[in-house]
Amino acid sequence: MTEQRPEFTSAPGWQRDINPEPDYAWELRRTDAGWEVRARWWGYNDEPSGGFVGPREVLIRATDQLPLDVRRRGVTSGVMRRMEQVLGELVEEFAGHPSSGRSTDEFRLAIAADIQEMPRSPRESPDDYYRELLRIFEIVDAVSTEPVTELAEIMGVPKQTLKTRLRVARQRRVDAEREGKS
Repeated sequence: MTEQRPEFTSAPGWQRDINPEPDYAWELRRTDAGWEVRARWWGYNDEPSGGFVGPREVLIRATDQLPLDVRRRGVTSGVMRRMEQVLGELVEEFAGHPSSGRSTDEFRLAIAADIQEMPRSPRESPDDYYRELLRIFEIVDAVSTEPVTELAEIMGVPKQTLKTRLRVARQRRVDAEREGKS
């Protein structure tokens, strides 16, 4: 049985150690039986979106709650077997299928916070708006079975409006890439 609920972090500081620095980074962490497990998902806007659920990195760390002799042994095959279940739970929660809705709510709140950082409309700063919209959509697309519906709900816009804005964002990206190659 896990000792605490997972902590969901958007844009944590550890992503600065990845070269090149990713365009998005998410982490879920949980402590179980004195072991901290961190699962990290990160990526780049130019990667194909969707199709992956498992984390790119997993960190298992002994906490001070463990007796000294257990900490000295470190991560053993027995610890790995136990943490496999914890990791499975984190992956399920990241994918939006938690046994309780808390993790999904935290994910939606993190996405909503990212949206608040965007320009309020495409008219304010079109380049920034569409770049950020596409970045956020690709994060949602990576974990949601209905990313357009979910993002439209979080943004509070009609689904068709979001589809139109995504189409414009994708076209702007293609145009920018063509200009960069010329």
